Amino acid sequence: MLAAMTTSTLKQLHKLPLRKSADPAFRKAIVADDATGFQRAIVKGSVKIRHRLKKALGGSRLASLWSEYALAKTIADQKLLEQIQNTDPAAACCVIAESIASVQSPSVWQALLAAELLVRTPEEFSTEQFAQVYVTLATCDHAELRAAGGHAGQQVPQFEAQAELPFVMSLLLAPFQFSKLLNAKGVEYLADHVEAASDTDGTLDAEIAANLSQWLAPFVRVHAWAKAFKQPWARSTTQKRWGQCLTHMAACTVCSGFLPERNTDQQRLRIGAQELFYRAVELAELPAHSPLPAMLKSLAHGPAKKTKSEKSSKSPKSDSAASHQSDWAAAAVLRNRFSANADAMCLHWKGDTPTLNIAVLGSQLVTGDWQTQITLDGQAVTTVGTWVCTCWFQDDEVVFAELEAGSADGVRHVRHVMLSLTDHFAVITNTVSAPTAEAQVHLKSRLQLFDHFAEEAHPITRELNLSDGRVTVRAVPCWLADDRVHSAAGDLCVANGELQMQAEGRGGIAAPLVLDWHPERAFRDADWNSLTVTEDSRVNSTFEACAFRVRIGRLQLLLYRSLRRGELLRSVLGYHTGNETVYGHIRNSGKIDPLVLVEADA
Repeated sequence: MLAAMTTSTLKQLHKLPLRKSADPAFRKAIVADDATGFQRAIVKGSVKIRHRLKKALGGSRLASLWSEYALAKTIADQKLLEQIQNTDPAAACCVIAESIASVQSPSVWQALLAAELLVRTPEEFSTEQFAQVYVTLATCDHAELRAAGGHAGQQVPQFEAQAELPFVMSLLLAPFQFSKLLNAKGVEYLADHVEAASDTDGTLDAEIAANLSQWLAPFVRVHAWAKAFKQPWARSTTQKRWGQCLTHMAACTVCSGFLPERNTDQQRLRIGAQELFYRAVELAELPAHSPLPAMLKSLAHGPAKKTKSEKSSKSPKSDSAASHQSDWAAAAVLRNRFSANADAMCLHWKGDTPTLNIAVLGSQLVTGDWQTQITLDGQAVTTVGTWVCTCWFQDDEVVFAELEAGSADGVRHVRHVMLSLTDHFAVITNTVSAPTAEAQVHLKSRLQLFDHFAEEAHPITRELNLSDGRVTVRAVPCWLADDRVHSAAGDLCVANGELQMQAEGRGGIAAPLVLDWHPERAFRDADWNSLTVTEDSRVNSTFEACAFRVRIGRLQLLLYRSLRRGELLRSVLGYHTGNETVYGHIRNSGKIDPLVLVEADA
């Protein structure tokens, strides 16, 4: 088909008005139907652009292939992908030319791929191929392509069709007057997508964060094209918001990856989220006061050996700016500081099942859905409504988040996560309140572990040690009797790569799991027990309140939860409180120093 083409291909461009700033050689070639001169004019005029684009995108890989699994959905696209993914640039140019010539209008992905090849490897096309591909992109219905973004929920195809494609086409087809409209549309949709995907502080929507690679890839490509052509991609307000988004991404990044992203085949890319993130920062025009360069300097070094401060009892100073929470985004980041060896937790609660991701000293420990199953008198209880963050607390010592959702049959389910910012431990708690004191409650909770962590059960107590060879995490099930010789209603184990927790109780359950990875406490014995809670000289049942004490070396904690509000103050270990939650240090003197206090509902 292409062999039969002649220079008359360029006649299709005659009806497209050129801008006054169009290259004279480009204009002359079109008027004369000179395909050779047309290709020569574009190649000569884009030498510096080509070098800048290659540098910005990194190496020789085609950036259009980053999103192949999101965009190559049609049979034609999949056939094209199979033909070019392992070919050299010359063969890829021939394949895309044949593909475009065989269809009435290119798909979004075909158009993006063709545009990249025209700029990055223009000399690999024959004269006829170059003219045909360029003319097809210039004369196709761009409005129809923008509408090909799919339905709501297909965020990547929508973004690439509505924002990336018109912006890229406006640069490639800059000599024509209609490129101004394409540019305006692209910039407008870029701003819309940044705003729709993030809160006002830059916190990414939970669904976006779970699929960061697919969402971030087109942004990096857009920035690369903008830098190569020296054209702005966004207004100042959008660039400011984008800088905030990058700061949020930094807070979710550890040396081994981006915490919230799901690692499934459906989200796989030829480039990882972390590499995309660093490239996005390099391409971004950050203000002089931006904290990102300093953050990246400490994050980019990979897992480090234990520092002197980690080996000593004196813990490094925390960075309160590393943690944040957003009700709009249904997301919270709990992090002690920006460093390669950071402790971090990412909690998302958009949808039926919250997700929890944990990194300890830079090693990713837990990832994915925080699954729970609740039964009441043998009958399964289903969570009703959406999860909401009912409490967020942050100071120089800890960060704490509380989630709650409505449940059927009067059952209340509350989840807690607390991260120490200075002492390398965390608390994860599930609380279930039954409607009656006699109801039998059973809870099973599951957290997915990373494969590189192996478990080892303690020979005497019910604690588990989780280790990846560099970091050892002690998991302490406070709701179970510590000594294995005593019977316990529940269990803590690792099965199918999951940390599984089970608890049983009458009237209610509080099941706090303490995770401790402080190097100095690694060889200290742990002991724990449930505590008696009293109210007006009367012992409370688990229908009303639960409390636990756990001690690991010098660390000794009180974990108190009120499941029903009392008429008077309650007492535990001599500490009187009317709060719903008290997490605190137990000092050697017996004094309780609260870390977290959550007031009871009115």
